[in-house]
Parts: sequence; C-alpha cells; structure tokens
Amino acid sequence: MRYLRITPTGIWTFRYRIPERFRWLFEHRHEIKRSLGRVSKTEAIAKGLQLELELRTKMATDPQQPDTTKFDLNEDLLSECPCSHWYNL
Repeated sequence: MRYLRITPTGIWTFRYRIPERFRWLFEHRHEIKRSLGRVSKTEAIAKGLQLELELRTKMATDPQQPDTTKFDLNEDLLSECPCSHWYNL
C-alpha cells in the first residue's frame, strides 16, 4: 500500500495527501498523518485501508461541498456592461 511506511524502529505510519479541492474539509491541511504503532504488516494494511476509506468517504459524501462549477451571475449587471456584446450576452 503506497500510504504506508515502516520506520527503522518498527512503527508503521500512514500518510495521505489531501487534494487541494478537498482541503477545506480537513481544516486546510495538505496531508493526514497517523501512527499505526508496532503492529504486523497485515494489521498495518488493514488499518491503513480503514483510514483511507474514511478519508475518501468524507470527500465523496460531504453535503457541504461547494459547487465550483456554477456561477451566480446577475444578468442585469451583465447587460449594463459595455463589453457584454463581446460575449454575446
């Protein structure tokens, strides 16, 4: 698993980079880091998968996610714009 590393002292760590468009969900953090402790490789993989699933679920199902594809434009303001004919408005 690419998010898991083991330190020279035998502690497994999980690191996941948060995509920029979802950072607001995680207090604007760039990555999530967690120590998984001194466990077997199998246990570290299971814990890492669980953490990854939690993060991906939060990014996929958050109802507060802003819609950045739509713009609320005031048509009155656009019609008064001297350059509105450039954009066929």
